[in-house]
Amino acid sequence: MKNKWIVVTGASSGIGFATAKILLNNDYKVVLSSRNSRALEEQFQSNDKESYVIVPFDFSVIKDIKKYKEIVFSKVGKISGLVHCAGKTDILPLELYTYEKILGLFSTNTFSAFELIKQFVNDGFEEHGSSIVLVSSYTTREGSLGQSIYAATKGAIEGYLKSAAIELLKKNIRINVIVPGLVKSRMTEKYLNKLDENKLKKVEEKYPLGIGSPENVAGLIEFLISEKSSWMTGQQIIIDGGRSLT
Repeated sequence: MKNKWIVVTGASSGIGFATAKILLNNDYKVVLSSRNSRALEEQFQSNDKESYVIVPFDFSVIKDIKKYKEIVFSKVGKISGLVHCAGKTDILPLELYTYEKILGLFSTNTFSAFELIKQFVNDGFEEHGSSIVLVSSYTTREGSLGQSIYAATKGAIEGYLKSAAIELLKKNIRINVIVPGLVKSRMTEKYLNKLDENKLKKVEEKYPLGIGSPENVAGLIEFLISEKSSWMTGQQIIIDGGRSLT
């Protein structure tokens, strides 16, 4: 997989940023994508310019993902891996969700993953064997106030996994889903900042190994992208700092 091109979405922050960094540090070549092209340019300027390309894109616009694939293909040719980290959360009680808000969350978190795979699967992946990693969330396994729709968008990713893995096997493509617990990032700051001291302490107590960092998760993603995990597909891997033990 070294010197092969890997697409990383949501690469300007959080798990996506940490994943792109660890891949670049391990001699992969990376297509960096997010809505914030300026952030990508600033954050990766210290890396070898030959090791990455920046393709800005808003993954909530599903109808344009075909164009995104064509741009990637024109810049780097076929890819060997896809890590889809782009996503968003919206903490709201049930009665405040509108159809538009629900559709927006599903477009970014769920439909974009399905459409990316659809667009790349026929002629976008290297024939030697490629790997896809999608990102779910531990919210699918526990109740959390205001996160019902967010959890639903991630649960749909997990429901998609097994059947997709069977179809992708025919094309020598592996697909796995990671299920992270609470990870400190720009996206989760909104949730953590709303908690008072006592509530924050209760959240922290749920994680015996502490609340996670994006780097904790990025190492697992690099393993799943690499040939080290060539005997794995269709798996949901929980990485949660011991949350599931409490």
